[in-house]
Amino acid sequence: MAVFTQLSLHEAQEIGEAYAFDIMHIQAISEGITNSNFVVQLRNGSVCILTIIEQHTLAETTPIIDLIKHLPNEIPHAKIYKTNQQKSFHTYKNKPVIMSQYLIGKSIDKPTNEQIAQIATTMAYLHQTKPEFKIQNKRNINWMQAIANNVMDKLSSDDQTLLQQSLDEIQQADFNHLSKSIIHHDLFRDNALFYNTNLNGIIDFYYACFDFTLIDIAIVINDWCFDKPQLFLDPYQKHYALQKDTLDLLPLFRRYACLNFWLSRLSDFHFPKCKGHTTIKSPNEMKNKLIILKQ
Repeated sequence: MAVFTQLSLHEAQEIGEAYAFDIMHIQAISEGITNSNFVVQLRNGSVCILTIIEQHTLAETTPIIDLIKHLPNEIPHAKIYKTNQQKSFHTYKNKPVIMSQYLIGKSIDKPTNEQIAQIATTMAYLHQTKPEFKIQNKRNINWMQAIANNVMDKLSSDDQTLLQQSLDEIQQADFNHLSKSIIHHDLFRDNALFYNTNLNGIIDFYYACFDFTLIDIAIVINDWCFDKPQLFLDPYQKHYALQKDTLDLLPLFRRYACLNFWLSRLSDFHFPKCKGHTTIKSPNEMKNKLIILKQ
């Protein structure tokens, strides 16, 4: 979570009126890189999350909200509150605004095997969710090439070679026969909330889309259990079995995932979207993981 758009208490109260929410206090959430998020406390003592969507249009936000509303109970997620007009989002300065449930819990740096298994099981349910809207992946290979063109001259010669070789590998690969599903596309450890030891919420579905299931699996393995992929794969396949030809391409997709987020973080680092309260993650983490996976 992050803050790109500053919001005063008075402005938050104006937004709250659209929900009949009497907001008494607002606190910016600085973690994250995508949207502007605030914890708001209501006069009746309730707490919720106010999110200003920064990188999606109104038209792009609608199918994402519809997806969240139709997630099965097996996927713990925040309830989205409706406005007085029974709409799922409000607008502020021509940006979509969402008011959602505050979930108890926190992200974890060192997940246990059981917590990884909980994530795997939850993702298996997500990947079996039938989409009503097939949201296109905005961060596809064309996006990756465009970002690479923008950042290439910022890199060392070694990094330029690594980036170009990795792009070439993805562009030349044939994986169009693989299955697609709804994917979260951003399920890093900081987007899962645990209460005590139990998974209590998956957050930040704003990059969710319909694309290759292996993208999601690769992202999670790379972040949650980099050296021990079976900690994820074994519990996942108890609920959603993967074919051998799919598993054979997992190493390629792990490199794909590293490349995708290396490019994303390079773009954020060299071309920050704002100077507000945001978290810019180090591009080197993904680059170093990519180097390891190419060995």
